[in-house]
Amino acid sequence: MNFNFIPNISVLSNLIRIKGIGFHTALRIIHSLGISKYTKYSELLPSTVDQLFHTLSYIRNITIPNNKFTPIEFNLDKYSNSHLSQIIQLHSHKSFRLIAGFPVRGQRTRSNAKTCRKIRKHN
Repeated sequence: MNFNFIPNISVLSNLIRIKGIGFHTALRIIHSLGISKYTKYSELLPSTVDQLFHTLSYIRNITIPNNKFTPIEFNLDKYSNSHLSQIIQLHSHKSFRLIAGFPVRGQRTRSNAKTCRKIRKHN
């Protein structure tokens, strides 16, 4: 595992720092393990740390999103890139807008699409 937890901050904040785990997913993980959201990582018992890493490794090995969790870190990037590639292969209106870097979901482009053109470039 290459999850780098900072010992002086809470377990909740450490979990939120992992790509693909948001606030509510982190809360769900903490409550399933019986940890308070104010507990610092350095205050955890070794058995609780093992349970936490076991839960994170289970979530990490998921390749397709299911009802319980979504993929994190590398699997999340892999899933999103494959999803965008599938959309582009369809040659639909959405795929042409993705390739051009324009907003996909009907936003106006005359005044407020500058950030979309900067950020949403797909190779």
